[in-house]
Amino acid sequence: MNERTTKQLMDQIEADRYGRELHTWALGKELRMSYQTIWRALWAANLRQVKSTYKPDLSSVIKVARLKFALEHQKWTLKG
Repeated sequence: MNERTTKQLMDQIEADRYGRELHTWALGKELRMSYQTIWRALWAANLRQVKSTYKPDLSSVIKVARLKFALEHQKWTLKG
C-alpha cells in the first residue's frame, strides 16, 4: 500500500461517522483492495475496533411507561 492509497483510506475513514463505522470489506470494495490490506493499514495507523458506547438517556415518559409495565407484570409466571 503506497502513501497515496493510505491517504485515500484515512480520508475515507475520517470524512464522517459513517466512514468510521464501515467494515474493512466495505472499505476494501470501495477502494479496490482486500479487507486484509485495509486491516493492516488501520493497524499500522494505530486504529483499533471500538464499539460505540453512547446511548441516549431515557426520557421521563419512557421511564414512567417502563415502571408501569413492570408493576403490572410483576407477578407474571411461565405458566401464565
